[in-house]
Amino acid sequence: MPKYYAVKVGKKPGIYQSWLECKQQVDGFSGATYKSFSSLKAAEEFLALKSSSVEEDQKNEDEIQKKLKVYVDGSYSKEHQVYSYGCVLLDESSNDIRHLSGSGNDNDLIDLWNVAGELLGAIKAIEFAYENKYDKVLIYHDYEGIAKWANGEWKAKKNGTINYLKFIKKYQEKIKIEFSKVKAHSGVYYNEEADRLAREAFLNYMASLQKSPLVVKSTEISPEEKLFRNIMQNDDKSKKALVILVGDYIFTETKIVKLAKSIWKSSGKKIGDISSIDSLLDTQNATLSLTIKNKDQEFNYSFKIS
Repeated sequence: MPKYYAVKVGKKPGIYQSWLECKQQVDGFSGATYKSFSSLKAAEEFLALKSSSVEEDQKNEDEIQKKLKVYVDGSYSKEHQVYSYGCVLLDESSNDIRHLSGSGNDNDLIDLWNVAGELLGAIKAIEFAYENKYDKVLIYHDYEGIAKWANGEWKAKKNGTINYLKFIKKYQEKIKIEFSKVKAHSGVYYNEEADRLAREAFLNYMASLQKSPLVVKSTEISPEEKLFRNIMQNDDKSKKALVILVGDYIFTETKIVKLAKSIWKSSGKKIGDISSIDSLLDTQNATLSLTIKNKDQEFNYSFKIS
């Protein structure tokens, strides 16, 4: 069965009969829009949705004065039923960089799981661009549905995506909106920064749920316990931290290693003498166990998490 590739937005829009030809028109083209069809008629109908010619589009592009690039990403916790987003906004004319982030738990978006945060990030970015009188906003995203729900390539079926499509159609009348997919966790700096902002927004949300400080049952606590509380209650700035929430504390591998080294150093020993650090985070019994070894001895510590 023959196949047709319709390139709506690309280096040279049109209909192609091989993927190689199509790929040449969309590779490296920001905001490329294309789709495959089993019939020529369907491909032609897809292109007919484009209301203006390539020349008219170029003319419109030349008239655009104020442009905004935005990298968006999201984070999601199924356990806590909350999602978060992060946006890095770059003004093309002034080179100013701004950040947006936040969280939510709307039922319509929760149904979309890990997509929810990135979708909300795109919405917030477009709202920001319109409110600040930009002529065009280009959204860099790593989940392909962000663009494909917006341009109709994917059918919006759930309330979250239906509302997103309505939002896009409404704002397309006010501002030029384009999308460009980037590969997730591929070292693209601003995309990684958007991911960090989304995770930070999630941690801030979880911290806000801590209604009261930890109750200390004893009038005295050990130096090791003080270190444990200080380190575990602070943020982890690592970009790719695996986060585990237990009781009133947020654990990451970086923070656990830092705790072990701080305990070792506080006892008058040299960090360079450590030969290994082993840890066991028992979420069921809410305990953290540490074993620190040098070439001659091993030292064990245990912390009850409340």
